[in-house]
Amino acid sequence: MTTRSGWHRRPLPLPPLQGDRRVDLVVVGLGGSGLAAVHAALDAERSVVGIDAGPHPAVGAAGRNGGFLLAGLAAFHPEARARWGEAAAALYAHTLTAMAAMAEETPDLVVRAGSLRVETTAAGQAALDVHHEALRADGFRAVRVPAGLFLPDDGVFDPFARSQARAALAVRRGADLVQATVRGVEPGAVRTDRGVVQAEAVLVCVDGGLARIVPNLAGHVVDVRLQMLCTGSGGDPSPAVATYLRDGLDYAQRRPDGTWFVGGGRDVSAVAERTSEDRVTQPVQGHLDALLAQVGGGTVRHRWAGIVGYSPDGLPWCRPVPEQPGVWAAGGYCGTGNVVGWMAGRSLVAQALDGVDALAACLDQARTHASARVG
Repeated sequence: MTTRSGWHRRPLPLPPLQGDRRVDLVVVGLGGSGLAAVHAALDAERSVVGIDAGPHPAVGAAGRNGGFLLAGLAAFHPEARARWGEAAAALYAHTLTAMAAMAEETPDLVVRAGSLRVETTAAGQAALDVHHEALRADGFRAVRVPAGLFLPDDGVFDPFARSQARAALAVRRGADLVQATVRGVEPGAVRTDRGVVQAEAVLVCVDGGLARIVPNLAGHVVDVRLQMLCTGSGGDPSPAVATYLRDGLDYAQRRPDGTWFVGGGRDVSAVAERTSEDRVTQPVQGHLDALLAQVGGGTVRHRWAGIVGYSPDGLPWCRPVPEQPGVWAAGGYCGTGNVVGWMAGRSLVAQALDGVDALAACLDQARTHASARVG
């Protein structure tokens, strides 16, 4: 058993940045959102440098998560509707479009087999009914089944394998993906320990640790630790359905080779998990051991943690950085960065090049509704 992510294998090494560069766009962070931004820049026929502090892409939460592709944001749809009004349905529709595009990009790595939300208490069962009704009222697919609530449009994937595949393709398309430690971000430039990259637009696509790179966002996005474990392969694998339990606080996926990936339990020690330290802890891992026994059992092979960004309002930051013209940032996905991060990375490129973007406008609408509701 090790503390490395159970997903990590055969990483694409990043060469070091070799001195100063000048390009159209520079992307900081090469997880899911950063790689989405790199490809969007390439689609727009712009030169782009992508920078990551790690030795390979997706060294952080992008290669350490549960491998879920889920429609909507972190809040379940009934809560999203209450908070954000009509924007909730528009955001849900955005994620459905994004999942279809992600599956098209890597059809051999994405399985659209749906997700299952399971609740064991009477209150939980009532919440499933409300969730079902809210989705159906807005025209989205959902099926109430004895085991819980089945959402047929969701899916699962290997997040690390997909990141490596997208990074390799970006290099083949002409992107320059490099390793360097960012020392500072400013309008028109990213300063690193290996040189300065100047660009017309600076896009910071870092979820966990975002405020360390962009101090202006302290308070807008805060670091939270999420922990996972996985078993060895073997046994009779069940269908690859993403499973949420306990109001979404716990989650599990069984891969085609029989490996269980299990995560959650953040509420077991909620205060301690508001941290930037990516180590495993006994209280949460003990909870995950019990969860593993509940869903299927097996011998634990790896235990690990990842740092993600949470926003106070539940909406991702996907907009310009205050007081830094020409700098945009994406983060604060509240644990649902696989789909939302992909959308946010592409949104930053659209904002930088065109000045407008449908996702950004929808997020603004959601914030306006939430402010009016509070007022």
